[in-house]
Amino acid sequence: MEQNIKGKPGKSKGSGSENINKKEKKPAFKISIKILLIILFAVTALRMLFNLLPCYKIDMGGYRYWAGFLADPENSFKDFYRNTHCVYGPFYMYFLFITGKLGATEFFVKFWSVLSDIGGGILIYLIARKYNKEKLGLILGIIYAFNPAVIFNSSIWGQFDSFTATMLLTVVFLFNCKKTYWAVFAYGVAALTKPQTIAIVPMVVFLYFKDFPWKKYIEFKNSRDKAVLKSAVFDTFKKLAITVAGCMLIYAILVLPFYRETSFYFLKDMEVYGSTNSAANLAQNKEFKASGEESEKYIAKNASDMDENTAWSSEHLTHQWIYTDLGESTEINRIVLKWGWEYAKTYDILVSNDAVKWDLVYSEKVGKNTSNYSGKLDHIDLQPVKARYVKVECKSRPFPYGMFNIDKNTSTISKAAFKFTDFYFWLVHQYSTSLNDYPYATANGFNFWTIMDGQTTSDKEPYWFGLSALVWGYLLWGIISVLAIMLLAIKKRSAMALYYAGYILTSGIFVFATKMHERYLLPAIVFAMVTILWDKRMIIPTVFITICSLINHWYVYLKGNNDDPWVPQQDSIADSVAWVTLIVMIASIGYTIWLTVRQDKGKEQKRLAR
Repeated sequence: MEQNIKGKPGKSKGSGSENINKKEKKPAFKISIKILLIILFAVTALRMLFNLLPCYKIDMGGYRYWAGFLADPENSFKDFYRNTHCVYGPFYMYFLFITGKLGATEFFVKFWSVLSDIGGGILIYLIARKYNKEKLGLILGIIYAFNPAVIFNSSIWGQFDSFTATMLLTVVFLFNCKKTYWAVFAYGVAALTKPQTIAIVPMVVFLYFKDFPWKKYIEFKNSRDKAVLKSAVFDTFKKLAITVAGCMLIYAILVLPFYRETSFYFLKDMEVYGSTNSAANLAQNKEFKASGEESEKYIAKNASDMDENTAWSSEHLTHQWIYTDLGESTEINRIVLKWGWEYAKTYDILVSNDAVKWDLVYSEKVGKNTSNYSGKLDHIDLQPVKARYVKVECKSRPFPYGMFNIDKNTSTISKAAFKFTDFYFWLVHQYSTSLNDYPYATANGFNFWTIMDGQTTSDKEPYWFGLSALVWGYLLWGIISVLAIMLLAIKKRSAMALYYAGYILTSGIFVFATKMHERYLLPAIVFAMVTILWDKRMIIPTVFITICSLINHWYVYLKGNNDDPWVPQQDSIADSVAWVTLIVMIASIGYTIWLTVRQDKGKEQKRLAR
């Protein structure tokens, strides 16, 4: 049961929430720094032993390659994201750089995640000490460090989801300590690590704006005192300016070493197929020409080799083209375009027999309209036509780059605006394009969509009322977010409510959002463990989500290491775990509502006394 400490230190009164600002002067339990350091060393040493267990070979291969690439003096950080398929932000890559310098071994790939697990345990202890619960906090911190799901994720699998979990808990703890600027800056670093940090965005936004000078604006409304309004406006702009400047600086420091101006069009392969039964690519190893090339490394010829590690990258101009010479006039009826990170939002396909007079055979308004113009892979069906030359004319790029039509006559101001947008949109671009890697209702995450047979099923498929799983996921998680914000708004002085909001958001996004992997429930565990400080009943959901996360990890790990990385639909283990996870989620939603509407006993007694 929650405690509202208002009387003497160590005494509880009623069952209200712990005051978020409350500190006790005389803690009932005290442990020396020396003992804490001994415990810390022992826990760290024991945890490192688990690093010797076999990893998840698919992910570990990627991490070790990235570490080696970053540590190789012949490689540039600026080529990293273009030459590798990395779906994460740059912050963690600095740790992999150090790992690469240490030999890119499996042990040191896992090393950083284990340290973050220990950091999570330390944070639990610090939160507990803030509220005179040092003994319980020490116990919970150690238990978290040895949580089976946490150990499996970092020390066995070799992933770094617990790294993200610790960073998110740090953000909430800083808000708890009234360090609003530092909390937002810490969230900025977290966002530059993994896109899954979006889970607590509603909470961060609410807590940030909660401390704006709203009372001054209300006072001005009542008094019409311009001095009050001036003070409120000044405080508002000061806070916004410091926040924006700080976040932009953090972004620049972490991103700039990796940043290379985004390619305008990046085409890995252009394949041409005839109307016969032959499956051969008629354009393979044929001559290619283009309007321009970014560098000698990314020439037009690369679009002919059917090697996805090479590509044609255009000049930095909006209107660009590339064409192939098939050698002779041949009947064709299908084009395949394999794009990289950057693609043409709109393009035309033209054919010719002399490379002088071109006939339009495909565009947004001409042809069978089989392209969705969304990048990655376009299969385009044509009416059969005889031609020797096949040309793709790129006309525009996705938002926000499509805002700028860059040509040789573009003004310096427009070019500067594009470069500024390109730099500060770079991470969003990396994250948004990587989400298309697994466009499924669920990607091995045992959640609500597993029960709905959404495993490896496109999240664009309609479910109820014609809405896709993607839309339903946003709606359901949106409801969770509203409940979390209501809890924070009504129980604004409750420390329990603060950390519980983190739990419900991180677990809610795993259960209801699409594209979830098996690991994404992990951050909910650390938030759930913190709430045990105030309500021992939270042990129950903590145990259940730990078990569910552990089984989810273990089952996918087992299959993946046997070269079978995807769990089939209607799998009995997956469905069983998904049902348990969903039931815990429903119970947690119920608890959220109860926690929001309940009256603290102290307040209720005061109300009845009036």
